[in-house]
Amino acid sequence: MALAEFPDPAHPAHRAAVTMKAWVRERFGQLTAALASEDLAARPELLADQLSLVMEGTYASAQALSAAGPARHARTVAESLLDVS
Repeated sequence: MALAEFPDPAHPAHRAAVTMKAWVRERFGQLTAALASEDLAARPELLADQLSLVMEGTYASAQALSAAGPARHARTVAESLLDVS
């Protein structure tokens, strides 16, 4: 949401949001690579991207519709992705 509110890439809030999103994606990459090393994820990069999208959707949904809205299903979605990976 910060990126929409601060669209100027030079703004400190924008840069901080980009840094955080990149860190989250990198962390998902590390975690899914670990799963792949144990033969628990066939396509770790795809899974990391998918989990990042779930996280982003959860952030947006919780802010707009509260944690009792669609965000309450984030864990189920993530578990489903892990099951099919």
